[in-house]
Amino acid sequence: MVTVVIPAYNEEKWLAQAVQSVIAQTLKSWELIIVDDGSTDRTGAIADQLAREDQRIKAAHTRNRGTLLARSRGVREATTERITFLDADDTLEPDALEWLLQHDEGTVSVVEGGVWRCTPIGHYSLRGDFSGLLTIEEFIDGLLMGDFVPTMCAKLFRRQDLLGMERLVDPEININEDLLMLVGSLNINGQIYINKGQHIYNYNYRHNRPARAGLMNFRGWVKLVEGMRPLVNDSEAFFLYRLHRLYDCCIARGAMFSRFHPEVKRLIADSKKYALKPKEKRIVWLLYSRMARKLAAKRSAQAVPSTGVYISVIMATYNARPAKLRKAIESVIKQSFHDWELVVVDDASTDSTPELIRSFAAVDPRIRLIRASVNHGQGGARLLGIASAKGEYVTFIDQDDLLTPDALRELWAQAHDTQSDIVVMGSRKLSPRGMVSIPHFSPSRLFSKAIYTTNELVPHLLRRAGFPCTQWGVLYRRAFIDLDEHQPEGVGEDWIFNYHVMMHPGKVTWIDYPGYRWRMGGQSALPYPELWQWNLQSYERMLHLLEHAPDDRKSTYRLNLDQGLVNDFLDKVAQGLRGKRRRGLNRFIKNALDNPLLTDAMNSTGCDISYDLAIAKGREWSHRHRLFYNVMNIIKHL
Repeated sequence: MVTVVIPAYNEEKWLAQAVQSVIAQTLKSWELIIVDDGSTDRTGAIADQLAREDQRIKAAHTRNRGTLLARSRGVREATTERITFLDADDTLEPDALEWLLQHDEGTVSVVEGGVWRCTPIGHYSLRGDFSGLLTIEEFIDGLLMGDFVPTMCAKLFRRQDLLGMERLVDPEININEDLLMLVGSLNINGQIYINKGQHIYNYNYRHNRPARAGLMNFRGWVKLVEGMRPLVNDSEAFFLYRLHRLYDCCIARGAMFSRFHPEVKRLIADSKKYALKPKEKRIVWLLYSRMARKLAAKRSAQAVPSTGVYISVIMATYNARPAKLRKAIESVIKQSFHDWELVVVDDASTDSTPELIRSFAAVDPRIRLIRASVNHGQGGARLLGIASAKGEYVTFIDQDDLLTPDALRELWAQAHDTQSDIVVMGSRKLSPRGMVSIPHFSPSRLFSKAIYTTNELVPHLLRRAGFPCTQWGVLYRRAFIDLDEHQPEGVGEDWIFNYHVMMHPGKVTWIDYPGYRWRMGGQSALPYPELWQWNLQSYERMLHLLEHAPDDRKSTYRLNLDQGLVNDFLDKVAQGLRGKRRRGLNRFIKNALDNPLLTDAMNSTGCDISYDLAIAKGREWSHRHRLFYNVMNIIKHL
């Protein structure tokens, strides 16, 4: 006989479905304990109703104290010696309990089956297909390295190993509780049998589940590490786990953490024991860099009082949507760095946009409105803002985008500490309604050095790889921008603006902090054939500019520009294959290949790099579509 424990908090929509998957088991000798964790909806009433309908089901009620304590309550209520767990919005396969008990024998203290990740578009197996016996130490190392799923579900435990798990509870640990609970309940002298190919559990992935991976603060990380340390060996796997958790929860989010906390010092000391991969080396470097930057910024703030404007934030507006414009301006007002000015250039709007901006300027003197008498376009409006900027540095924000509260502070600290002329930061893309953000640009994935010269990055800019083609998300030294070089009219003004700036000798640094929230729209939202025409026009403008490039760099710059055009074409082909409507794809490919600009670029590059890149994208996005490979063969033999 086996006990199934379901902790439930506000799961009225899914609880009955989870219970039905238990009732439908091929093994009939089971008991089910539903622990209502202080729900505020009908979850408790549903649990009571289910218990009345089936004598094998029990309902327990507690005040809300979290999943771990709810599971602990279920363990205490259990009357059998074998226990498994089921989340209230997941389900079991019909033979799950029978299979678990069949493999519960000898020195095996835990049995684990495979997990399906169920999404609206299909089922996916989680974490490989390993099958066999492992010692508990081997299993823990695999958990820390990410080889196994760190969950209490899809496993069969002995009740005696689970008693007393409440000692692991800490309210400040709001991520990886399952891992902490799992490691704490393992009998170090036992073994675990795993068969990932035998799928017994359905993890129902839902977009409305709260994404908590980024919500842990530094104190929570410290508590998690302190809780894990007595339970695991001081191994390389534990070091890597601590390092990546600190990066995910603090460094990548730009969250504050103690520079000289004993756990951080210990982590840095442990980094010298192991041969690190490039990714881990970058994280350790970021840790050093962030510690130094925070200390310098703190000393600077204590020693030098605010004397004026250091950063001018420039926003070009034209007939903006009031709600989005209001949020964009408020995101600047809420900055933790206070020595800024916001220069809003109204590009001859015909609606109430100027009145909305004036309402903010009347309350905060750091906000200035500049009205253009005629429409200059976004590039021209930005140049007007630069001309009137008072700050030592300037950065840009679009009228419907957002800055995170620490964005300016992070940019200023990096520029101040390194005396950089340009600082690049990461960004995230907002969903259409602005409720969810997803990674968009992460400098650490592209940059391998801490400091670059502008000359080093010009080829990357022309190739549109390694340096952003946008003005937002970048901090520029005001004296570094020569307004006489810039032409406001025409397409691709962001890309060309950055080219002019990068032609001046200077220092470029970066931070991985994702401080910019970009809402996709405008040119970036065009269908791929129209966006391709827009990119071709940008390419032609850049070709004319390269005629004035230094002679010793002209051929290198032209080759990188051609590589960027070819890769952009292949990217548009992949977009067409990935989309739902592919009727116009053949016509797009034919028209593109008839364009001498593209064929000349293909001939000059040989398509070697682009071909490999496109094949990789083809396998990822559209490996079933023969058309993609036909296109690649045509390109390869041009």
